[in-house]
Amino acid sequence: MTVLTTFKNTWLLKILFFSLISLTIITLTDVHFVESHVPYMALDENETLEKALALDEIQISKVIYQILNESAEQSWITFEGKSGQILHLEIGLPALEQVRDFRPTIVLIEPSDPNHSPIELTQSYVSTDGARLTPFHEPFTDTNSWVLTKREISLTETGRYYLVSLDEEKNTGKLWVAIGKEERFGMSDIASLPSSIWEVRKFHENRENGKSSPWTHKFFLPLLVLLIAIGTVGLSILVLKLKKSN
Repeated sequence: MTVLTTFKNTWLLKILFFSLISLTIITLTDVHFVESHVPYMALDENETLEKALALDEIQISKVIYQILNESAEQSWITFEGKSGQILHLEIGLPALEQVRDFRPTIVLIEPSDPNHSPIELTQSYVSTDGARLTPFHEPFTDTNSWVLTKREISLTETGRYYLVSLDEEKNTGKLWVAIGKEERFGMSDIASLPSSIWEVRKFHENRENGKSSPWTHKFFLPLLVLLIAIGTVGLSILVLKLKKSN
């Protein structure tokens, strides 16, 4: 039996595909995949309004990793919000001694503000000054953080909002900002997870413990199975179309 003949049995391909998908989902669930946020490595690259990191669907859980330094004293995020919508916001730090005393402020700039200046808007901000460090272990990336605060903010307008991270005393450090509660990963998010997890672990500076490589992480096998399944089905469909055209 030739490969092309085998490919004609599309129902076998469907069974194979959905079996592999099921296996992948079960395994990913076991490694807390469904509890994870989609990571965005902003670092120090979004220091102005014009360079703001644009996010869609703020109800979908995301975590943005940011760095404030001498060349990037602010980090900007932008999103479209609706009046009455709840913005779930969480602010934290990587568990590193050099940022233990770092207490950044997050300013929410509303659509009606004409200046878009985070310094002048003291009525719409989330301060972490005096916040206690709550330890948090993220099992999927195997990283440790300190949670500073969690807030639920009811948006009062419809339009474009900005979230600006800054330190009023211009201290430097690392932080992460998590928004949303609904867990949802697209195929592109899944495909990029090996590199994303590597970057998250690098951000937390725990590369030296021998577990930093995404290829040794326990999620890699199910992701590899998933990608092989997708590739197999895609190649099969292509071959069938070429066969029919001939």
